[in-house]
Amino acid sequence: MMQTGMTLLFGTASDAQIPTLGASGAIAAVLGAYFVLYPKSRVLTVVLWFPVRIPAWLYLGGWFLYQFFEGNRSLVHPTGSGGSGVAFFAHVGGFVFGVIAARVLVAIGPRTLNHGVAVQRG
Repeated sequence: MMQTGMTLLFGTASDAQIPTLGASGAIAAVLGAYFVLYPKSRVLTVVLWFPVRIPAWLYLGGWFLYQFFEGNRSLVHPTGSGGSGVAFFAHVGGFVFGVIAARVLVAIGPRTLNHGVAVQRG
């Protein structure tokens, strides 16, 4: 939705004719929830050909910033993206949704079902 909104706000009429399809925004939402729920876990990545374990918050925060800045760069220089077809703002919107949804669900707390009625434990 965020990609469509950014296209309608800042794109051209021909940009709006290009279909947006994919699951990357939903995957980004999962990454946003992981960012909230497991920030101290370690992620194995490669830095200059060496495997390194870094905190999830650092890796996912860097990934989010990359998506955000690439999305903004494509707004300023639409021909500079090389027609990659990457919906950067779908990733940004999905990640933000995942962060918000995870924080709301953590604040609500766990619930159990008691004869079909949701009841909060505690």
